[in-house]
Amino acid sequence: MFLFIKVLPRMAFHSQRMGIFVISVLICLMVSGCALRQHDSSANLPVLKNIQIITVPMEDTLALTPAMKDFVAKHANRRQRPKQRLKLLIDAVTHPGLLGFQYEEDQTLTAQEAFTRRSGNCIAFTNLFIALARQAGLKAYYQEVRVNPYWAEKSDTYLLAKHINVLVRLKSGDYVIDIGRKWDRGHHEVNLVSDDYAKAQYYNNLGVGALLNNRMASAYGYFERAIRIEPTLDYIWSNLGVLYNRNGQPEQAIWAYQQALKVNRRALMAISNLAGVYAQQGDANKARQLEQKVENYRRDNPYYLLMLSNQALAEMDYQEAIQLLRQAIHKKENDHRLHLALAKSLYLSGQVEQAQESYERAKQLAPGPILKGVYDKALDELISSKI
Repeated sequence: MFLFIKVLPRMAFHSQRMGIFVISVLICLMVSGCALRQHDSSANLPVLKNIQIITVPMEDTLALTPAMKDFVAKHANRRQRPKQRLKLLIDAVTHPGLLGFQYEEDQTLTAQEAFTRRSGNCIAFTNLFIALARQAGLKAYYQEVRVNPYWAEKSDTYLLAKHINVLVRLKSGDYVIDIGRKWDRGHHEVNLVSDDYAKAQYYNNLGVGALLNNRMASAYGYFERAIRIEPTLDYIWSNLGVLYNRNGQPEQAIWAYQQALKVNRRALMAISNLAGVYAQQGDANKARQLEQKVENYRRDNPYYLLMLSNQALAEMDYQEAIQLLRQAIHKKENDHRLHLALAKSLYLSGQVEQAQESYERAKQLAPGPILKGVYDKALDELISSKI
C-alpha cells in the first residue's frame, strides 16, 4: 500500500488505490441509486420468525483511546501548520515503521479497532483517519465516491460495491486521503456525507458479512441498527428484504423492498429482488414487468452498456460491441474508457482508421499524467498488452 502527493485543484493528497467499503446483497446483478427523502418505517420492522433477535448496541465508530491521542500528539501535534500536520499524519498512519496501516477488504472496523489491528477496508481506514485528523485539529469529513458499478459473486450472491474516503478542508484547499484499489478521480462524482450516514454504512457492511455467513440474527440486528440511524438508504432496506426472503418470509421481503422504493423509485436492486420474489411465488406477470423496468433503467447506464460490449467482444461479435459502445458514448461522451473500448472493438473488427480516431479521443480525455502515459503506446501495442 502507498500514498503519493499530487497537486490538483482543491485536491492534493490522493491514493492510487481504492477499496470496497459497503457491499449490498443482490439476488441478481444490478446498479443502485440513492435519493434522500424523509422516510422512517424503522420503528415497525417485522421480526425474523423462529430466530432470537439480537439487539446491536450503538458504537462510537470515531472514539479514540489514550494510545490514539498520544499517537496524534507525537506525530501531528497542533504546533505544526495545518498542511504540515496533515502530511505528518498521513506518513504516521501509512509508514511501515510507524502505524503501517494495511488494506484488508473484509475488515469493517471502528477507528479504535483499525488502530489496534493496523488494517481494515476503506471504511475502517476512513473512520480511523477522520478520528485522528479531528484530534489533530483538522476539519475532516466523510466523502462518498460514486464509482462505476463493480460486481463480485460470493456464496451465490452478487455483491455491489460502493466507496468512501476522507476529505480534509484547509484554507489552502481540499485534500483527499484515500486507500485501496485504483479509482479514476476525473470521472467520478463525490459528495460529503454526515457521520451518521457513514455509520449506517458501517453497520450495513457488518450485516452483509453476517448474512453471507448465515448468521441471520446478527444480520438482522446490524441492518436494523443501520436503518434506525439512516432510513433513507434504499440498499439497506433491500438487504433487509434479502434477509427476510432467505428466512422464508417473502411477504416481509416484499414490504422491505417497497420501503426501498419509497426512498428511491429507481432503486434497481430492490426492483430486481422484488421481481425475484414474485417469480418465486409464481406471479410471472409481475416479475416480468419489474424485470423489464430494470432492463430499461440499465440501458440508460453507459457502464452497463460497456459491460454488455465486453461480453459481445468476448464472443467476437464486434459489430454488437461497437453498437453498444456508441450508445454508451452518446450517454457519457467524456469518459476516456468508453472511447478506448470502442477503439479496441473497431480495431479488432478491421476498422483501423476509425479505431485510431477513437483512440486519439481517449487520449484527449484521459485525466492526469499517469493515464496519459498509458496512452503513449501505439493502439496495437496497447491492445496486445491487454491494458
